[in-house]
Amino acid sequence: MEEPVQNNLQKLSVYIILTVVNLIAFWVYIQTPPLHSDYGAFYLAGQTAREAPTRIYDFQYQVTQQIQAFNNFVPFFHPPQELLLFAPFSKLPFLRSFHAWQIFSLLCLVASGLLLGKAIGTKPVIAVAIVAAIFPIGICLELGQDSLLLLLVTSGCFYLLRKDADIAAGLVLSLALFKPQLPLILAIALLAFGRTKFAAAFSVAAAALTAGSIAYMGRAGVRGFLFCTKVGGDFLPIFRMPTMRGIIALILGDHQRLALVLLTAVVAIFWHWWRRARLLEFVFATAICVYCFAAPHLFAHDLAVLAVPVMLVSNLSRRPKDPLLLIAFFSAPLFIILYYFDLSALITIPTICLCVACFRLNHGSPTIEDTPHDFRTSGAMI
Repeated sequence: MEEPVQNNLQKLSVYIILTVVNLIAFWVYIQTPPLHSDYGAFYLAGQTAREAPTRIYDFQYQVTQQIQAFNNFVPFFHPPQELLLFAPFSKLPFLRSFHAWQIFSLLCLVASGLLLGKAIGTKPVIAVAIVAAIFPIGICLELGQDSLLLLLVTSGCFYLLRKDADIAAGLVLSLALFKPQLPLILAIALLAFGRTKFAAAFSVAAAALTAGSIAYMGRAGVRGFLFCTKVGGDFLPIFRMPTMRGIIALILGDHQRLALVLLTAVVAIFWHWWRRARLLEFVFATAICVYCFAAPHLFAHDLAVLAVPVMLVSNLSRRPKDPLLLIAFFSAPLFIILYYFDLSALITIPTICLCVACFRLNHGSPTIEDTPHDFRTSGAMI
């Protein structure tokens, strides 16, 4: 058997084993009943958008509806554009809708793997296996979270950037504003890198979506949205965030302003590296890592986007054992142990290690033949 084929089979077996281990670990440990999942907030928000659109961000109405339906409450504070997706799902009975959303999330996972694999020249089956192997995937499916949709939008943006379709990539990334921290950090990174067309397209699309959302919500809706956002920001224990803010909260108690200062400092430091970067992969991967360890509000399911830098670093490796060493940082058993002892904030450490590994990408070479060698000059100077 030729060595490349053998290496691919070894990589594939590693990712499949990790996927199975992660899913079994979450199934045994968590087993969150659908009625107590995060999806309930999305489901009722979609239902409210169809039946009482002026009350979507009425906090008391959210509480009353969710307690009556699920005897559980999770605040909904996402921008209204995401309701275009939740409203159709809310037409189904809840359990059918929940399982339909899980299927949709799996399709997002597969599509993300295929897009990333095509962008960097990885075989489709290995690309999908890599995406499925990291532990946040199980959390997203268990809770009915929307982070796999975020992964799909991010993967689509990267694919278009690799094809020098900067305007289309900017428009696509604006669809990720239902979790605004990631697209904003990515936009800053790519602006520093010199992709001005991308930054302009993203800015215009983001401004249009924001204006449309404000017009849809109205004055009362905006006030309610801001209140729900404040409640949502403090709803879960901050010390469980797998970020620098989580570590600060774990040691010193929550200091939101300090976390914001640290985020600003990290982005400022990376701005220097992004400006001097040679390759798109480095900029995109490190920006995602910065989001995952420095964002002021983020929980474990949001780390699903780490599939992008994990795949890029894994693709750079030529040794079969490297993927195992890399993905082991993001295994479900490790997370469950840390979460059980209220130490999930320490997941920040392997995320930072992954970010350090991404610096190897700045010295690599593109894997797609039809992509120009120098990504900085490609499209950036037009």
